[in-house]
Amino acid sequence: MLDIKEHYKKIVEWNSKAGNQFYHHDDIQFWRAVENQAKLVVEEAKETLEAASRGDAVELLDGICDIMVTFSFLAELVYQADFDTDLAMDLVNKNNDTKIFRTYTKAKETLDHYEEHGLKGVKQEGLHIEEVTHKGEKYYTVRNGARKILKPIDFVSVDLSECIPE
Repeated sequence: MLDIKEHYKKIVEWNSKAGNQFYHHDDIQFWRAVENQAKLVVEEAKETLEAASRGDAVELLDGICDIMVTFSFLAELVYQADFDTDLAMDLVNKNNDTKIFRTYTKAKETLDHYEEHGLKGVKQEGLHIEEVTHKGEKYYTVRNGARKILKPIDFVSVDLSECIPE
């Protein structure tokens, strides 16, 4: 597995050496820095998508590395501004787990609901259930034709309000 933690440390150190600064969350400079860094993440993601579309392995790998570099500093900007990013990630991961079903029956209920009622903003073509065996256990996801994992019918959005600094 990729050692993201070690790369993250090196990226933050590099940004510090480059003079990139951290700001308090109430400082307008914080929001400008976050906006600028987010734009860089998007720019690198677009370049990576273009490389994938062309089947360009070198540019794909370069893009993945560039996304990691730009994203890591974005995450550190937010972390250094006292957002509880560790708790936020735990909450998001826990919430994402609700999109994976332990029984085929529950997945089928969600699939049937989408087929009957649709879902705003989600492409309906190719709706299906995928089964995966992981560590001897079966798991099910409901996906559209683009393989996007769809939310269960009783999905509750994650509340990150406790992760925001006061």
